[in-house]
Amino acid sequence: MVHPISYILRQAYARKKYNILCFATHEGYQTNLSKTGHNFIMCKVPNSKEWDFHTRPLPPNHYIYPISDPSPKFNFEIDLILSQERFNQLPMALELQRVCGAPVIHLEHTEPHTSLNQKKLEKVIQVRANKHVYITEHNKNSWQDTNGTVILHGIDDNIFNNWIGGENSGASVVNLFPQRDIFCGWNLWQQITSKANTTLYGYNPGLSESIPSDVLLAEKLRKHAYFLNTSLLSPIPLSLLEAACIGMPIVSTAYQEVPKIFTHNKNALLANDTKTLTEYCQFFLNNPEVARNFGQQARILMQEKFSITSFVNNWNNVFDEVVNAN
Repeated sequence: MVHPISYILRQAYARKKYNILCFATHEGYQTNLSKTGHNFIMCKVPNSKEWDFHTRPLPPNHYIYPISDPSPKFNFEIDLILSQERFNQLPMALELQRVCGAPVIHLEHTEPHTSLNQKKLEKVIQVRANKHVYITEHNKNSWQDTNGTVILHGIDDNIFNNWIGGENSGASVVNLFPQRDIFCGWNLWQQITSKANTTLYGYNPGLSESIPSDVLLAEKLRKHAYFLNTSLLSPIPLSLLEAACIGMPIVSTAYQEVPKIFTHNKNALLANDTKTLTEYCQFFLNNPEVARNFGQQARILMQEKFSITSFVNNWNNVFDEVVNAN
């Protein structure tokens, strides 16, 4: 028997799980959030991003909920509203708050765009949720938030593990890479990979395809000789941490939080210029045993710093704090 969403959510609420309104944003991150065990009701709003099934399957405790009315009426309890994008989702979340009265948590994945001067930035950060969460300290500081909470990524080391290597190529994972050049370094990546053979994974029409689950992604990545990250204005790419947890040798730019997490010449090779990054990729291709040692050190770092258990506990603490304060 297939039950309607209202019945499922009422049953879940009786088990003291929170019903959390949210929006499709970052499939990998949302999959990790699903491990908190709550119900995530993903609002499908006209002209907004939809869940990318090419990237991850929809977790079983997620429900797609179409909304077309600007003042919708909900026939189930809403405990929290989660926004993960500042310019569209946060205003929508605050509108929904007026309807249902639930507190809003805003999670910030990105850095302020370079087009935001100080005056514009000050105006943007005046729009406040009940609680603001950031994925790194650098991320928090760049948004000039002294009251926000930092929750580091969590990586499931039961899925991301067992690097093998052996292929004569590295790998990178980025969605919509050319469109996000300012954040992810598409032009830099092209320059490096013209001389260092690197396979691109992710949703990039005409260039590469998404891998539809984290298990399959790990299976693909663990065969490559190294992982190349060219992020420029991203606090810390989740794909970089997943690759490190597999035990892949890491070649990366050293912007934002990356050099605070990884130590050059110990658990990664870091640089910001094309020539050096290309040489590092070629070095790992030509020195698999040295590469293996780098990868092992990277995996140890991930297990120590980015535990999925800590991630889940930290998020549940924030959920409890915000619900109890309301």
